[in-house]
Amino acid sequence: MQTVSNLLLNGNTPVTVGGTGTTAKFFPAFPGPSINVASSKVGYIYPQGNNASNNQKLHVIVCGNVTVDPTIACPTFRVELVATKDYLIAAPVYSSIADSTAEAPGEISGDATATQPWTIDSWLQVDGTGTVMQGYSFIQVGGELDVVPTVGAGLSNTFLINGGAGQGMIGGPEPGSAPFALAVRVTFGTSGAGNSASMYQFALEQ
Repeated sequence: MQTVSNLLLNGNTPVTVGGTGTTAKFFPAFPGPSINVASSKVGYIYPQGNNASNNQKLHVIVCGNVTVDPTIACPTFRVELVATKDYLIAAPVYSSIADSTAEAPGEISGDATATQPWTIDSWLQVDGTGTVMQGYSFIQVGGELDVVPTVGAGLSNTFLINGGAGQGMIGGPEPGSAPFALAVRVTFGTSGAGNSASMYQFALEQ
């Protein structure tokens, strides 16, 4: 497999979100903190258009860490890999592909306020003719491992953008463009100024 899309992050230049609020926070497209900066553009990676990704095995790798506000008594943290076909508009509709659900950090370290690693490792296949995404994901938050199937609920009929049945994943909002985009969002269960999550790797292999 080779990398076909990468947010160009590394151990020195992560993207960071956090701060107060309990709504979902999307990791932005450029390295550096974007805490409470609502105007930051969402950091997308894309499969290939022109049917190059149709019925191919896609491997999504996401890695980061989280620190919860130490004043929160029972903190929870949620990380999701999401997909959208509306990546060129101001208010895209997202479908959750891999979801940790709300996890209590510290189950392995015993310290809920310590910085915890998190990982999403997803293996996906998208059939553009049948409009079905399937696959499975390994999700770890603070050491706890979950294995979840990918049903692609809400993604049906979103890949037949340029032609209809039998055309596969030809393109997206523009001819030849990516049929969909992937992004990562996190949610803190309790608002706190000290909440912070960073993403150090976000890549798509095929």
